[in-house]
Amino acid sequence: MDSDTKPSVPVTILTGFLGAGKTTLLNYILTQNHGKRIAVIENEFGEEIGVESLIARDGAEGDAFADFYELSNGCICCSVRDDLVSTLEELLTRRDRFDYVLVETTGMADPGKLASIFWVDSELEGRITLDGIVTLVDAKNIAWHLEQQTNEVLSQIAYADRILVNKADLMPDADDRRRLEGQLNAMNALAPCIWTERSNIDLDAILNINAFSSDRAIAVMNEHNATEKPFTHTANVTSTCVSRVLPLSVRGLEYWIGSLLWEDATDDRRIFRIKGVVAIENDDRKFILQGVQDLFDVSPSEKWLPDEPRTTKLVFIGLGLDSNALQQGLDEAGAT
Repeated sequence: MDSDTKPSVPVTILTGFLGAGKTTLLNYILTQNHGKRIAVIENEFGEEIGVESLIARDGAEGDAFADFYELSNGCICCSVRDDLVSTLEELLTRRDRFDYVLVETTGMADPGKLASIFWVDSELEGRITLDGIVTLVDAKNIAWHLEQQTNEVLSQIAYADRILVNKADLMPDADDRRRLEGQLNAMNALAPCIWTERSNIDLDAILNINAFSSDRAIAVMNEHNATEKPFTHTANVTSTCVSRVLPLSVRGLEYWIGSLLWEDATDDRRIFRIKGVVAIENDDRKFILQGVQDLFDVSPSEKWLPDEPRTTKLVFIGLGLDSNALQQGLDEAGAT
């Protein structure tokens, strides 16, 4: 099979504030025999996880590309040199040596900006697929960050497809856990919480989750059909769900979403994520709406079942969201 016919490589973005446990998780990925071939790209090569001593201990050696190291457990470790795109392009020249890519961000990074690279870069299109965004939070300190409105932490939670609540042993009380999980769910209703200790996680829970696939979007919306409830406000980042039983026009939908992301966004009010299923007029197919930061995509998916209600349902995650205004905007988009 040549490089043009190989399936695209799933990429997972790993983010989390300083001290959340990324270091421990990366050490596990790079040293333990978990049976997966993962290429790890670090933004701060060697500084956080002591990778130079790890490489020396492992006996790994770099080859044609500086700072690319193959480790004894089958994983590859490399650093961002000039920019992420060029690093990924170099990595793809050895496509047969790994099955997954995990991109680690700095503790202060905005994962939305990183995710947008996989949507707009034509050089990577078809060869790499954004699989999901995984955010680690510290069970002991996350409540303080939420109270202090730490911007980086809020955005990392808002963009997440999985939230790993690490250091669970430091929050043994079940009521405290339920309270925290409720706060996180109120901020991001799309991301399930997974409790971990010492970043010990089954890697199948964070790899190949297909968070941006049409099947996953439909499954998420079906879950909201079954468990519909109002999302309570936590901090200034919230989730809200809007719906409409009448079909929309593609033009009306795209104009409305574009206005939300580009014209109406302010420092105090902006949208981080959108996910939903849309009913389009004169079309028997479901359309999937995905949005990250200021980018969005509307694409056709499977057909509606004959007896299935053709209901548009959208989940928004953002800062300063107005549920009533979003519902009104959806209704007006349908009338366009």
